Amino acid sequence: MLRWLAAAALVLGALYVTLFRAAPPVPESASGPEFTRIADLMSRQRRAMILWSALAARDSALARLAVSAVPPGEPRILATGFGSEVVSKEAEAQVRRRWRAVGAADSSVRTLVLLYNGAEFDTLRSQVFPYSGALLPANDSGTCVAMTSGILKDGREIDIRQSQLDLALAPCLLRAAFGVPGRPMREWLERTGHAAARSNAWLDRPRSILDGRGQLPWEPMYDETWSGLYAGGGTSLIRRLATVELIMMLAPPYLMGGPALRCLAGNTAECSRTVLDSTSPRWEALPGDLTGFQSWSRRARPDALVSVHPVGDWFLSDIIRQEGRDRFARFWRSEQPLEASFREAFGRELGEWTRDWGIRQRLGSWEERYSRKSVVLGANLAPSWPLLALGWTAAALLLAAWTARRRQVTA
Repeated sequence: MLRWLAAAALVLGALYVTLFRAAPPVPESASGPEFTRIADLMSRQRRAMILWSALAARDSALARLAVSAVPPGEPRILATGFGSEVVSKEAEAQVRRRWRAVGAADSSVRTLVLLYNGAEFDTLRSQVFPYSGALLPANDSGTCVAMTSGILKDGREIDIRQSQLDLALAPCLLRAAFGVPGRPMREWLERTGHAAARSNAWLDRPRSILDGRGQLPWEPMYDETWSGLYAGGGTSLIRRLATVELIMMLAPPYLMGGPALRCLAGNTAECSRTVLDSTSPRWEALPGDLTGFQSWSRRARPDALVSVHPVGDWFLSDIIRQEGRDRFARFWRSEQPLEASFREAFGRELGEWTRDWGIRQRLGSWEERYSRKSVVLGANLAPSWPLLALGWTAAALLLAAWTARRRQVTA
């Protein structure tokens, strides 16, 4: 009996050990505390550069607003930090194109586009762009300043990055098209750092096109251990089929956080919560009158599975594209609470609309296209896994019993 139990334990151990593996060796270049310290210092320096550029641009814009008022109509473009007689034909063309798409701009809104010299801040030359966003002065709800960096080339021309200018223009374009938002909308945008108002796709993309560029509808959190297991698991076929596959099967439901998962499962109250309580970790020391925020960290956060993740930055853009400008204008300017104004403007509950939007976005995401795993509550294991485990266990027991019996007969 003792030999039979020992043989069974060895066989079962050999089968189940494939589900576990030791941590891969740390590369020599990243093994010492010096590497971690250098990486942390570089991250802090990049963070300081963005904060520095944001505060400097804000000071320049406020100084300009204190000297003279910005007239309504098409924005004025102001360059600072480049010297005299510099222009940006690229920025001028992009601004004109966007305002033509808006149409008749609201006369109560005034817009200034501030181009500042990014070379003064990017001392790392690390492809990390200085701050791009909008200044919305607290004492003047009708003024919006879009601020982005540029680099001087050929002595007189300012070279900009169009995506960064588009990001800075997004809050101003919404105000130009729909006027000053009502207090509930304004407070929600300020509280969430304008996280849902960073896309201008509503200006030129038809309703039939699925927006989002393949991203998940809520900002995902990627635990570094998953990518590490996936990267190091290909050395062994058994390990790849066991540990890596098991981890990847468990991972997808939790990328967007628990509230988003419950929303996709049909809980409309959680859907409303993902919009109203959309958490957007802002840069520390960034004044509240500046838009823009720190993206959700790829490193695992202690509260990442239970917190509300930021809603997709094209959320408001999709509402405009799906429901039309006229109805969105009523929602935008309403003085009622956000859920009540949404119901009045669109005839649907905010949670119900968000659920349908989230499911549609999730089905069109790269995550769905490549993982093809359904999002369900709890562990997301294939039905064949328990059957395979039971089958292999039974096979191991039969093999152990047959071996023990054969040895007894031979003796």
